[in-house]
Amino acid sequence: MSIKARLGDYIQEYSVRNRAEEDIPVYSVTNTQGFCKDYFGKEVASKDKSTYKIVPKGCFAYNPSRINVGSVDWQRYEDRVIVSPLYNVFSVVPQLDQQYLYYYLKSDFALQRIRAVATGSVRDNLKLAMLYEFPINLPSMETQKEIVEKLDGVKRVISLRGQEMQTLDDLIKARFVTEPILP
Repeated sequence: MSIKARLGDYIQEYSVRNRAEEDIPVYSVTNTQGFCKDYFGKEVASKDKSTYKIVPKGCFAYNPSRINVGSVDWQRYEDRVIVSPLYNVFSVVPQLDQQYLYYYLKSDFALQRIRAVATGSVRDNLKLAMLYEFPINLPSMETQKEIVEKLDGVKRVISLRGQEMQTLDDLIKARFVTEPILP
Protein backbone atom coordinates (compact mmCIF):
# COMPACT_ATOMS: atom_id res chain seq x y z
CA MET A 1 0.00 0.00 0.00
CA SER A 2 1.31 3.43 -0.84
CA ILE A 3 0.26 6.89 0.15
CA LYS A 4 0.09 9.88 -2.13
CA ALA A 5 2.31 12.45 -0.46
CA ARG A 6 3.66 15.94 -1.01
CA LEU A 7 7.38 15.72 -1.81
CA GLY A 8 8.09 18.75 0.39
CA ASP A 9 7.14 16.68 3.44
CA TYR A 10 10.06 14.34 2.71
CA ILE A 11 12.83 16.63 1.46
CA GLN A 12 14.44 19.72 2.99
CA GLU A 13 16.78 22.36 1.60
CA TYR A 14 20.40 21.93 2.60
CA SER A 15 22.20 25.21 2.02
CA VAL A 16 25.66 25.12 3.54
CA ARG A 17 28.35 27.08 1.75
CA ASN A 18 32.07 26.38 1.64
CA ARG A 19 32.78 29.58 3.63
CA ALA A 20 36.00 28.18 5.13
CA GLU A 21 37.22 27.45 1.57
CA GLU A 22 37.98 23.86 2.45
CA ASP A 23 39.62 21.70 -0.20
CA ILE A 24 36.50 19.79 -1.19
CA PRO A 25 36.18 18.19 -4.66
CA VAL A 26 34.13 20.21 -7.16
CA TYR A 27 31.40 18.29 -8.97
CA SER A 28 28.75 19.02 -11.58
CA VAL A 29 25.44 17.28 -12.15
CA THR A 30 24.66 16.35 -15.74
CA ASN A 31 21.61 14.74 -17.29
CA THR A 32 23.59 11.72 -18.53
CA GLN A 33 26.29 11.19 -15.90
CA GLY A 34 24.66 12.61 -12.77
CA PHE A 35 27.32 13.73 -10.27
CA CYS A 36 30.67 13.93 -12.05
CA LYS A 37 34.09 15.49 -11.58
CA ASP A 38 36.08 17.37 -14.21
CA TYR A 39 33.02 18.01 -16.37
CA PHE A 40 34.43 21.38 -17.42
CA GLY A 41 38.02 20.13 -17.64
CA LYS A 42 40.66 20.90 -15.06
CA GLU A 43 39.73 24.55 -14.54
CA VAL A 44 36.85 25.38 -12.20
CA ALA A 45 34.68 28.29 -13.29
CA SER A 46 35.59 30.31 -10.20
CA LYS A 47 38.79 30.42 -8.16
CA ASP A 48 36.77 31.62 -5.17
CA LYS A 49 34.83 28.56 -4.02
CA SER A 50 33.59 30.07 -0.75
CA THR A 51 30.06 30.46 -2.14
CA TYR A 52 29.93 26.93 -3.58
CA LYS A 53 27.38 24.68 -1.88
CA ILE A 54 28.42 21.62 0.07
CA VAL A 55 26.64 18.38 -0.83
CA PRO A 56 27.09 15.68 1.82
CA LYS A 57 26.81 12.02 0.83
CA GLY A 58 23.12 11.15 0.52
CA CYS A 59 21.91 14.62 -0.46
CA PHE A 60 20.52 15.61 -3.86
CA ALA A 61 21.60 18.49 -6.07
CA TYR A 62 20.20 19.90 -9.28
CA ASN A 63 20.75 22.80 -11.59
CA PRO A 64 17.42 24.70 -11.57
CA SER A 65 17.88 25.58 -15.26
CA ARG A 66 18.73 22.03 -16.34
CA ILE A 67 16.49 19.78 -14.24
CA ASN A 68 13.96 19.88 -17.09
CA VAL A 69 16.39 17.66 -19.07
CA GLY A 70 17.18 15.43 -16.09
CA SER A 71 20.22 17.12 -14.50
CA VAL A 72 19.52 15.85 -10.98
CA ASP A 73 21.23 13.22 -8.86
CA TRP A 74 22.02 12.17 -5.32
CA GLN A 75 25.59 12.29 -4.11
CA ARG A 76 26.92 8.81 -3.34
CA TYR A 77 30.63 9.13 -4.14
CA GLU A 78 32.43 11.10 -1.42
CA ASP A 79 31.75 12.29 2.13
CA ARG A 80 31.26 15.84 0.82
CA VAL A 81 31.55 17.57 -2.53
CA ILE A 82 30.83 21.12 -3.61
CA VAL A 83 28.72 22.35 -6.50
CA SER A 84 28.05 25.70 -8.11
CA PRO A 85 26.21 28.23 -5.95
CA LEU A 86 23.46 28.17 -8.59
CA TYR A 87 22.48 24.59 -7.68
CA ASN A 88 19.70 23.60 -5.31
CA VAL A 89 20.70 21.04 -2.69
CA PHE A 90 18.33 19.07 -0.47
CA SER A 91 18.36 16.24 2.02
CA VAL A 92 15.90 13.35 2.18
CA VAL A 93 14.17 11.92 5.25
CA PRO A 94 14.86 8.25 6.12
CA GLN A 95 11.34 7.19 5.02
CA LEU A 96 12.25 7.95 1.39
CA ASP A 97 14.88 5.87 -0.38
CA GLN A 98 17.29 8.10 -2.34
CA GLN A 99 17.42 5.80 -5.36
CA TYR A 100 13.61 5.57 -5.38
CA LEU A 101 13.43 9.39 -5.39
CA TYR A 102 16.11 9.50 -8.10
CA TYR A 103 14.02 7.25 -10.36
CA TYR A 104 10.94 9.34 -9.59
CA LEU A 105 12.72 12.60 -10.54
CA LYS A 106 13.97 11.01 -13.79
CA SER A 107 10.54 9.59 -14.68
CA ASP A 108 8.47 10.92 -17.55
CA PHE A 109 5.79 11.97 -15.04
CA ALA A 110 8.21 14.15 -13.03
CA LEU A 111 9.94 15.57 -16.12
CA GLN A 112 6.57 16.56 -17.63
CA ARG A 113 5.56 18.18 -14.35
CA ILE A 114 8.90 20.00 -14.14
CA ARG A 115 8.43 21.38 -17.65
CA ALA A 116 4.87 22.41 -16.81
CA VAL A 117 5.69 24.37 -13.63
CA ALA A 118 9.21 25.68 -14.33
CA THR A 119 9.31 29.40 -15.07
CA GLY A 120 11.71 31.71 -16.81
CA SER A 121 12.17 33.94 -19.81
CA VAL A 122 15.31 32.55 -21.46
CA ARG A 123 15.58 29.22 -19.61
CA ASP A 124 13.03 27.42 -17.50
CA ASN A 125 13.90 27.41 -13.83
CA LEU A 126 12.56 25.08 -11.15
CA LYS A 127 12.72 26.56 -7.68
CA LEU A 128 12.95 24.17 -4.75
CA ALA A 129 9.62 25.49 -3.43
CA MET A 130 8.01 24.26 -6.67
CA LEU A 131 9.55 20.82 -6.23
CA TYR A 132 8.13 20.66 -2.70
CA GLU A 133 4.61 20.68 -4.19
CA PHE A 134 5.14 17.63 -6.42
CA PRO A 135 2.95 14.64 -5.56
CA ILE A 136 4.74 11.33 -5.02
CA ASN A 137 3.40 7.84 -4.41
CA LEU A 138 5.20 6.66 -1.32
CA PRO A 139 4.99 2.93 -0.62
CA SER A 140 6.63 1.28 2.39
CA MET A 141 10.44 1.35 2.51
CA GLU A 142 10.47 -2.38 1.73
CA THR A 143 8.40 -1.81 -1.43
CA GLN A 144 10.56 1.20 -2.42
CA LYS A 145 13.65 -1.04 -2.20
CA GLU A 146 11.95 -3.77 -4.27
CA ILE A 147 11.05 -1.22 -6.96
CA VAL A 148 14.61 0.16 -6.96
CA GLU A 149 16.04 -3.36 -7.27
CA LYS A 150 13.86 -4.05 -10.32
CA LEU A 151 14.68 -0.71 -11.96
CA ASP A 152 18.41 -1.16 -11.26
CA GLY A 153 18.17 -4.57 -12.97
CA VAL A 154 16.47 -3.06 -16.01
CA LYS A 155 19.12 -0.33 -16.12
CA ARG A 156 21.91 -2.97 -16.06
CA VAL A 157 20.29 -4.92 -18.91
CA ILE A 158 19.92 -1.75 -21.00
CA SER A 159 23.58 -0.89 -20.37
CA LEU A 160 24.73 -4.40 -21.35
CA ARG A 161 22.60 -4.33 -24.51
CA GLY A 162 24.09 -0.95 -25.38
CA GLN A 163 27.60 -2.38 -24.97
CA GLU A 164 26.65 -5.36 -27.16
CA MET A 165 25.31 -3.03 -29.85
CA GLN A 166 28.52 -0.98 -29.76
CA THR A 167 30.64 -4.13 -30.10
CA LEU A 168 28.58 -5.33 -33.06
CA ASP A 169 28.80 -1.89 -34.66
CA ASP A 170 32.59 -1.92 -34.20
CA LEU A 171 32.79 -5.41 -35.76
CA ILE A 172 30.77 -4.30 -38.79
CA LYS A 173 33.00 -1.27 -39.28
CA ALA A 174 36.16 -3.35 -38.83
CA ARG A 175 34.99 -5.85 -41.46
CA PHE A 176 35.02 -3.16 -44.12
CA VAL A 177 38.34 -1.57 -43.25
CA THR A 178 40.82 -2.50 -45.96
CA GLU A 179 44.42 -1.79 -46.66
CA PRO A 180 44.94 1.28 -48.84
CA ILE A 181 45.44 0.47 -52.49
CA LEU A 182 48.85 1.56 -53.57
CA PRO A 183 49.52 2.53 -57.19
